[in-house]
Amino acid sequence: MMTALYLLCAYSAETYVLTQHFLKVLYITLRKMYKVKWFFRILDLIIKEYPLLRRQFKLFRIILAGKITGGTKRRKLYSIGYGRLIIQTLSERISTNFKPFDHVFGEFGIKVYMIRRTRIDPTTETRMLRDA
Repeated sequence: MMTALYLLCAYSAETYVLTQHFLKVLYITLRKMYKVKWFFRILDLIIKEYPLLRRQFKLFRIILAGKITGGTKRRKLYSIGYGRLIIQTLSERISTNFKPFDHVFGEFGIKVYMIRRTRIDPTTETRMLRDA
């Protein structure tokens, strides 16, 4: 798990491929877990305390939606990570990935949302303001 997070932080070019690798590692780990919510609580602590991830991404959020706890007919939504998720924005480039997952309790989906930090030099920033 930590190797997949490190690869995601270290290489900025192939974000989609590395996110799919992260989801694959997450999928393999979840196959062995019976208590899904406990695993995501631990993963939330890892993501919030990982300094390299904080340095590379403004937003890193994993959303789990579906029958998480089992036994109930209701769907639940569980979100971990950091950053404010605004899907309707045009100013940020949001990378999204989705993977469906079949578990003992039922089916749920895992979504990963990311926004990489970019450096804007002052000359382009003033040029963008002048053109607007």
